[in-house]
Amino acid sequence: MIYNMTMDKTEKWLPLVIWLAVLALPFFAWLHAQRNPLHLTAYSIFPLLGMLAWTTMWSHYAYGSLRLAFPSLTKNVAYSKTTEIFVLACIVLHPSLLAWQLWRTTGALPPTSFYKYVGSSLKLFVMSGSFALLLFLSYEVLHRLREKPMVIKNWRWISLSQMLAMVVIFVHGLKLGQNLRAGWMQFVWVCMGALLVPAFALVLQHEWKHPET
Repeated sequence: MIYNMTMDKTEKWLPLVIWLAVLALPFFAWLHAQRNPLHLTAYSIFPLLGMLAWTTMWSHYAYGSLRLAFPSLTKNVAYSKTTEIFVLACIVLHPSLLAWQLWRTTGALPPTSFYKYVGSSLKLFVMSGSFALLLFLSYEVLHRLREKPMVIKNWRWISLSQMLAMVVIFVHGLKLGQNLRAGWMQFVWVCMGALLVPAFALVLQHEWKHPET
């Protein structure tokens, strides 16, 4: 009985532990890159929000694939609800803060202001970030319509679109991420990207067999 209670507590806290652990990595990379961490601006904060959003979604795939591999693991509703709100806030604020600050300093609006900020040679990666943002936001809408027959029928493709968005942002971060220039965080980012491959495989295998779940 004591063993079962311990296991239940471990299962309950496991997704939260994974999430907080991966959140700490970009935060420390960001903190290391700041000349004056106490002087916060939109320019300094927006990169952190992007990394926090991606790593949080990474934790979804990490724990989701663990649940598929080990069916005894249960879903943590509090973790799911909290991280859904957190991710939505981060992915919206990430480009919005930059757009607002660029408008204040240059008077230009997106996408022109973004292109000027990163340089014309990196324009493609700005566009890919916008594409991924649309995919993520579409999921927020479709997830709320999950019970609709048309959505259920096409859920595997919706899920695949989110995996595509994760890959796009992975590359987007490598090319544009200011805080990924620290060697150790870039290494961590690449390792996390590699770990998504088996996670994607497990999720896709499950959803192709059980699109309704």
